[in-house]
Amino acid sequence: MRVHVFAFLLLIALAGGTKAALAETVGLALVGVNPELLHTVIEKSSVSTAPEIRKPDLASLCMAAALYHEARGESTTGQLAVARVILNRARSRAYPDSICGVVYQNAERANRCQFSFACDGLSDYPRNPASLLRIAELTRAIFKEKATDRLLPDAPRERRHADFDKITHYHTDYVNPSWGRKIDRIGKIGGHIFYRSDRVARSL
Repeated sequence: MRVHVFAFLLLIALAGGTKAALAETVGLALVGVNPELLHTVIEKSSVSTAPEIRKPDLASLCMAAALYHEARGESTTGQLAVARVILNRARSRAYPDSICGVVYQNAERANRCQFSFACDGLSDYPRNPASLLRIAELTRAIFKEKATDRLLPDAPRERRHADFDKITHYHTDYVNPSWGRKIDRIGKIGGHIFYRSDRVARSL
């Protein structure tokens, strides 16, 4: 499986890089590699990164890629909710047991992946450096500060019963997939509607 991650750009952003540093390395931003090769790419890179990124944090790279492509236009709360789905799936026995495995599940099958950006055939090149920096900062908070722990839907009427701890699915509010009628709706945040599958949630 090919994992399309803009490794160099994300490494600088995740290490707290500046916009100037991002601009200087934008030409190196996109690489398509498998997870094993990515280790070699980063180790041989001349890019200076923070110690915690040096032994490559693939989970952070894949999470940032997913949030950038799936939710960069959403509020921070909406982005955290998407991250919560990814984290929950990685914990569930029903999905791959890693963040990258979840994000790029079935990426080799056109339009059959779990996250549309991974198999839509379009370039994953990040064309909005400012958004990427914000996503990178949020990704650090997700893994270091458990930032996904406090989430509420937009509509007050949904808040009484909302429990985002075990959300497992979401879709944009302009589509109506058939699976949405088979699992429990939890709430809407921004442009996404979130659900919980009892089958998946039982193994969390």
